[in-house]
Amino acid sequence: MAGDAVVEMLEEAGIGCELAPVTITSGDEVTELDGWWKVPKRELVTNLQVMLEQRKPRVAGGMAEALAAWCLERRRWRGQRVGSKGSGSWNLRNRRSPLPPECGEPVRAHRVENGTGGGLGRGPRAGPDPETFHPNSRVNTGSNRRDSRAPFEPRSDTMTRTPGRRKMSFLKESVNRRHFMKFATLGTAPALFGAKAGMYVSLNGTLTGGKRGWPEFARLAARLGYGGVDVNLGAAMKEGVDATRALLAELKIKPSMVSLPVPVRGEEGAFKTAMQGLEESAKFAAGIGCPRMTTVVPAASGTPKAELRKLFKDRLTAVGEVLQRSKVRLGLEFLGPLHIRTSQPHEFIWRMSDMLEFGKECGPNIGLLLDSWHWYHAGATAADILAAGKSRIVHVHVSDCVKQTPEQVRDNQRVMPGEGVIDLVAFFKALKKTGYQDGVSPEVLGRIPKDMPPEDGARLGLNTTLAVMRKAKV
Repeated sequence: MAGDAVVEMLEEAGIGCELAPVTITSGDEVTELDGWWKVPKRELVTNLQVMLEQRKPRVAGGMAEALAAWCLERRRWRGQRVGSKGSGSWNLRNRRSPLPPECGEPVRAHRVENGTGGGLGRGPRAGPDPETFHPNSRVNTGSNRRDSRAPFEPRSDTMTRTPGRRKMSFLKESVNRRHFMKFATLGTAPALFGAKAGMYVSLNGTLTGGKRGWPEFARLAARLGYGGVDVNLGAAMKEGVDATRALLAELKIKPSMVSLPVPVRGEEGAFKTAMQGLEESAKFAAGIGCPRMTTVVPAASGTPKAELRKLFKDRLTAVGEVLQRSKVRLGLEFLGPLHIRTSQPHEFIWRMSDMLEFGKECGPNIGLLLDSWHWYHAGATAADILAAGKSRIVHVHVSDCVKQTPEQVRDNQRVMPGEGVIDLVAFFKALKKTGYQDGVSPEVLGRIPKDMPPEDGARLGLNTTLAVMRKAKV
């Protein structure tokens, strides 16, 4: 491919980081083979835009100097129009636009001084005109063409200058969109496919319809740009701790949660049998970097509330003690819809505030699985999220709801985030205030058609969730 030479030069430059070669395609699917990525242009631009808005792109140490050296040798970067007509001007000479501090130090540059004339030969200049160049510079529309075409030369401590020698103007050829996008991709691909600090979207099985088993499920999450993945505990344990850790490290995604492998609502014999293997499961979860388990608490039961409360408290307390030895937390999911909490003779715990207090009674490492769907139908508010705080919110599910009366709502009628009436902006803003920095799993029961390919369902869940998170400035 045309980018082979660029990759070789970057490797020779010794930029001090792992390269992620990328080919821009006109296809529909992101693929990877032996470390070489093929990324559809549409997918790249969408994800790059999201990352820029979230101020996530990073440039590895040495990348700026390598870029300058490459520019000097190839003499093909020029600060003028890139892209199709009407798309605006990408001016590579940055007008000191703000950049996130993690992008590293920009390459300092100045105009070429050609004898007594300026860079364009249109009269004398008073001296060097410092400018800033950075591979992640912002779009500069409507820039002055005379100014934008002025050549400039990166300054580097490694450059050798001969006294009295005319400075080299290396920006002779314009850079087209293909060249720009290839280099931009090389600079941002490691961030594009890796989870960073803060909340991240995790792939949930409801998006794929159960059509991808482990570890293909994790590979799909990484290929589409998810920051994390809901882990299939049983299948992952068969692979072992070391193999699972290696897989997640290779894919650069985080394990967001595992389901509690103990039937808290089951018969006494089944509960005791499952408890015998809980310590091993807890050690495994902690070993792969996923100290979070979740389970569902029924909103109604055929057992009187007081009796059921005692049973659940005793069992969950025992579970919490085992998990605590591996520093694993447990999130209890409350169920809000009216049809669920009236499906049995005796109502149980379904309000968020009540479940929070119940969790505290069961143990210091027991909190909530916060699901926006149940949060909404239980009548909870942003204040309830703030009251729970970071320490008691173990994991988050997100989905939306169309406008219905409480009597019409069914649990398998969920829609994608942003497609309904739930105030998800307030939901995420409250989460951000608590300092929550773990996974957000789109759980959209009933939304994905049975004939939809798992890649399409997963991509839809990611894009809609990110769109809502951007609105909330998360």
